[in-house]
Amino acid sequence: TASYAPKIRKEELVINWQGSAKTIYDRIRALAPIPGARAHFRKSEITIISARLGNKKLAAGLLTVENKGLYIGTGEGSLQLLSVKPEGRKTMSALDFINGYRIKEGESVE
Repeated sequence: TASYAPKIRKEELVINWQGSAKTIYDRIRALAPIPGARAHFRKSEITIISARLGNKKLAAGLLTVENKGLYIGTGEGSLQLLSVKPEGRKTMSALDFINGYRIKEGESVE
């Protein structure tokens, strides 16, 4: 039998980086590709299309680039972002995002 789920509210799309990497990873997968899990980066919104669990020790929300990979810290563990969609742009790989936005060490998302 079919069951109905409540509508997803806009505030449920925004990622809380204090959560565990596994919880955030599951949320990204559940919301991809539409409506997509959201984060704020440099005063605009990015939608995270895909990611995988990382193995870096980073503060929650902190970005780092290592071996052409984009990692982001969570409250417990980290994630490697694989593809993102900046506001008003097309979906791009994490490497294209790194190169296009010139991600600097120590930048963070909210």
